[in-house]
Amino acid sequence: MTLVDLLEEHRVTLADVPLPELRQYSFKDEPSLLRGHIAYVMVREWLKRIPPLSFEVPSANGYRLEQTNEGIVVWEGKRTVHEYDFLLRYEDVPYIVEVKSLKLNGFIGKIDHALEIGREIFQQDVGMLIFAPFYTNKKRDAERIEEKYQRVKCIDLGYKKKQLMKMTTRVFLK
Repeated sequence: MTLVDLLEEHRVTLADVPLPELRQYSFKDEPSLLRGHIAYVMVREWLKRIPPLSFEVPSANGYRLEQTNEGIVVWEGKRTVHEYDFLLRYEDVPYIVEVKSLKLNGFIGKIDHALEIGREIFQQDVGMLIFAPFYTNKKRDAERIEEKYQRVKCIDLGYKKKQLMKMTTRVFLK
């Protein structure tokens, strides 16, 4: 079974995002940060449901990796060179994971760099999972990315912008 098949089999929704966890952070002045955090937590919960996945922060070939509440920061000396949402392994293949809460605009220009740094960290070719909602024309953006990059798979988060905005309001009101 492919990793994408497993993800579909264990699909989660916005309803699976634990609201108490979201409320421990203050996002009042930055609703876009809250939207990003909602998507991040949703994907984290989704990935945790797939037993053969192992999350890892490997010893990095010349890099220092720092696990934060929002992902993994890759340092080269004192300079941040990239940030990943998750690093994981499935069937001996390392994957870098990016989560986009609303759109893929502009992200395609960062894929080569993300794959290159991932390859250097793991010292082998890596796969990449990009989680984003595919509402309206967003599906075509994902298809273009997958056509250009064989090792990249785009996964639909399954919500519409309106649903994410409603979830953002629920976090603030409760």
